[in-house]
Amino acid sequence: MRFPIDNFSDAPFPQGCITQYFGENPQLYSLTKGHSGWDIIPNDGRQAYGMNVYSMYDCDVVYTQNDPSGYGNHVYTLRADGLLNIYGHLSKIIAKTGDTLKQGDLIGELGNSGFVVSGQTPFWSHNPY
Repeated sequence: MRFPIDNFSDAPFPQGCITQYFGENPQLYSLTKGHSGWDIIPNDGRQAYGMNVYSMYDCDVVYTQNDPSGYGNHVYTLRADGLLNIYGHLSKIIAKTGDTLKQGDLIGELGNSGFVVSGQTPFWSHNPY
């Protein structure tokens, strides 16, 4: 597996780069009873916005979309074993519907599109802002 961004680390911000884990904050995500993914930022202190996002696996791009009240600019990919991945909140989508990607291919650029919790909020246990 290739990590989706450079300098990935599975540790809370600021030591690592996951700012929100799957299932956290059910009070904020009432429809899904918790956050439905991992929010990831760089581990080395660089500005996250605009960084490259890479495919973690060989996959096909099922579709791309912009949903201002959800994942924002996002890309759905499907692996051969049936696993669906969503790369969300992108500032820019580079992959196109129908593309076949190899592990490490560029999907888009990090951003904060769609429904994004930012600023001083009580929702994150490790708020990077």
